[in-house]
Amino acid sequence: MREWSGFVWCLVVSLALPGDGATQDTAREHAQRGREAIVRGETKAAEFELRQAVRLAPRDAEYLAMMGVVLGMQRKLQESNTYLEKALRLDPSDAATRRNLAWNQYELGQLTSAKTNLERVLEQKPRDDQATLVLGMVNEELKDYQAAIRLLGSVMEQVR
Repeated sequence: MREWSGFVWCLVVSLALPGDGATQDTAREHAQRGREAIVRGETKAAEFELRQAVRLAPRDAEYLAMMGVVLGMQRKLQESNTYLEKALRLDPSDAATRRNLAWNQYELGQLTSAKTNLERVLEQKPRDDQATLVLGMVNEELKDYQAAIRLLGSVMEQVR
């Protein structure tokens, strides 16, 4: 009987606590404030709000990706990669997040990883000019000049 009373107590306590709906609403509010701060260029405020959103909804790929973007904007590239990679584990088809991760990898000199991610983006979205531009830059760094010229030549507006 004692075991059941403990179980019932846990059940009662869990029912009395705010549910997932309230937590998700609060996370959504923090994420929205984070988005607004990004638009205003207030990356520290955005980081604070997005950290709250991620804490409340740690499996939300969108919040993780936004957190990665904000950290990237602040040049916290390693930490940014951590959030972008988590977001991609939850949503591997998110081309924008994969492109952002590849850009960070390029900036960090992780050229092989950047190339792999950019190629995946271009398989999914062949006309992604930003991914094409960065892949051209990666190929240039890897001294694959033919590929770099071909890619960069195809996005001359981006190159300018």
